[in-house]
Order: sequence, then structure tokens, then C-alpha cells
Amino acid sequence: MKWLNKVQLIGYLGKDPDIQILPTGFYFATLYVATNSGYTNENKKRITSWHRVRIWGKKPQYIRDLFIKGSHVMVDGQIVYKTFLDKDGKKCSVAEIKADKLLNLDR
Repeated sequence: MKWLNKVQLIGYLGKDPDIQILPTGFYFATLYVATNSGYTNENKKRITSWHRVRIWGKKPQYIRDLFIKGSHVMVDGQIVYKTFLDKDGKKCSVAEIKADKLLNLDR
């Protein structure tokens, strides 16, 4: 295999999904998934990482009905890096997960 861009996350939704419909009729949902590592910081607390996840093409009602804040979810997809200029003209980069599959592990 020459290359692979694959991400799998299991975590919890930090808030309800944000569903948007574009003027073109395409829709997408943005979710924020929290994962904990096995490492602790100096105060002996688990370190939480937050991941922005986008899923395209799923019906908004499906996302609204099955995924709410606190849902235990599995995300399968790929990592995408985006760069942009902030309001001060400074170049910024963010990473997000482009989800191919989203499962609710609570059900």
C-alpha cells in the first residue's frame, strides 16, 4: 500500500450537531467529538482532545434524531487540513475529520 489516510475515533459528542444546508442544496453536519488519552497531566487528570468532524450527504433529520450531546459515537473517515487567513491576515491551519461513517454506540 503506497498511502493511507484513515482515522477512527470513539468518543462522546460535546454538543448537539450543527446542521447546515448550503444554497446549492448540499447539507453537512459539524460535530465535536471528545476523546481521552490514557495519559494524565501533572494534576493526575486525563487529557481530553477535541476533534471537529464533518459529514456530508446524510439527511439532517437522521443526524438530529440519532446524535445529541453526550452520545457515544464512532467516527470513521480521513483527516483533512485546511488553511485560511484570520481577521488580522495571519495564516492559520486547522485539522478536521471528514467522516465517511458515523455510528451511535448508545443504540
